[in-house]
Amino acid sequence: MDDRHNEQMGFKVGAVDYINKPASPEIVLARVGVHLRNQRMKRFIKGLTDGDFTGPDQIKTEAQYLLTDE
Repeated sequence: MDDRHNEQMGFKVGAVDYINKPASPEIVLARVGVHLRNQRMKRFIKGLTDGDFTGPDQIKTEAQYLLTDE
């Protein structure tokens, strides 16, 4: 099987990313960063819908954190 087939199969079974070998450490770190930010944003949205925040100030603080580059 070639890389394109493996990548396609991975996405078919639920993968959200695929890194070809040889992998560049910079690219791996960048992709991991994207996935971590996406997870934090999902948790923030879930917290909003579940009413986990104590008020507008807490929401604003969390939103500002999510919008800053790390």
